[in-house]
Amino acid sequence: MKEETRAHERLASLLKSAFIFCILFVSADILTAVFFFPPVPPSIRRAHLIYHHGFAERATETDSWFGRNVDIATNSLELRDVNERTVPLRSTKHRVLFLGDSMVEGQGVSASEVFPEVFAHIAEENGIPLESLNGGVASHSATLYYYHLLYLLELKGVKIDEVFIFFDISDPQDDIFYRHFVPGDHCFLISRRIESYLSRYSAVFRTFFSHSARNGLAAALKPVCLVMDQAWPDPLRRYVPTSENKKFGELMASVDARFSMVRGLNPWEAEVWPKGFMEERFRWVYDEEMKQRWASQGLQLSRFYLERVAEYLRSKRIPLTIVVYPNPYHLRGGKPASYVSYWSEFARDEQVGFISMFDIKPFDDKDVEKTIKTLFIEGDVHWNEAGHQKVASELFNQWKARAKQP
Repeated sequence: MKEETRAHERLASLLKSAFIFCILFVSADILTAVFFFPPVPPSIRRAHLIYHHGFAERATETDSWFGRNVDIATNSLELRDVNERTVPLRSTKHRVLFLGDSMVEGQGVSASEVFPEVFAHIAEENGIPLESLNGGVASHSATLYYYHLLYLLELKGVKIDEVFIFFDISDPQDDIFYRHFVPGDHCFLISRRIESYLSRYSAVFRTFFSHSARNGLAAALKPVCLVMDQAWPDPLRRYVPTSENKKFGELMASVDARFSMVRGLNPWEAEVWPKGFMEERFRWVYDEEMKQRWASQGLQLSRFYLERVAEYLRSKRIPLTIVVYPNPYHLRGGKPASYVSYWSEFARDEQVGFISMFDIKPFDDKDVEKTIKTLFIEGDVHWNEAGHQKVASELFNQWKARAKQP
């Protein structure tokens, strides 16, 4: 009996010691992260259950981009805006939604000078009551344009009159990365939120957890997340393609065979891509070998999801326009004719609008370096204030001219 009592006492002492050790270890970990590591401030950019990542609702922060400090504000629809306003679900004005990546979001430029806002101002100056919604989010691509659109129209109930999608040359590679993302995946959301917290408050996590280890966090949470997925099923499930769709199933199998290593949390993390990818990210439009190596299958994924976008908007009787555009790499390299033709033919096949910014002055001027210096942030691929003004002006002219056509 005494032996059993002593065993219980030893166990209790061991558990007490382990508990104290854990408390001390966690405290030391947090204090080390807070006082000896560079601070990681909370961000209004966060994981999203439906479209992978986006913004917090009605929030503001200062974003630093290539030496520019710009205030980023979001509205009630979790979209970038000039201030933290509440957006009514319906508008008396013609409401245009712009979808795209950081080019549409307008990184490095104030919201009032980003082209969707400038486009609305130009329309108002021409007597056209128009409201723009800026749905641009850094590193979004066709997969996420589709889910973002569904979120706004199906779940939020926003009334939209017209949609523009600005398709970036980097989108096919990003679509390869997002190929396994499924809206309503609680495991993805929870693991991203935990990672965000640990990245701020855990020195051990920041020091020792590699990219692959962070991905393992989602796998460890899978049993709990499966229960949550069953309890709160994805309301957009009927819109999500599965392997039952033969075309999609075959395409996914092909991409998985080629890019099995490309998966993780952020597509811009170089370690998830094979060697050589980052150096050739924008150059595949000029080289067939590079295209086959990095973009061909992604381009098929992009087309598949944009077909879903076109089909959905047709069912809602909402006009769609696809816009392609150059960055400094392509101004120096020349117009990628086959790439522009590919999306021009897509627009014709799907009976949607198409605009190529490659063919618009000054993007086609001979003095390339002057154009880059005038319209782009120095050292970056994003438009500056003058670039956004030019895009908005040219976009409005083509939009207005098309409206006059019978």
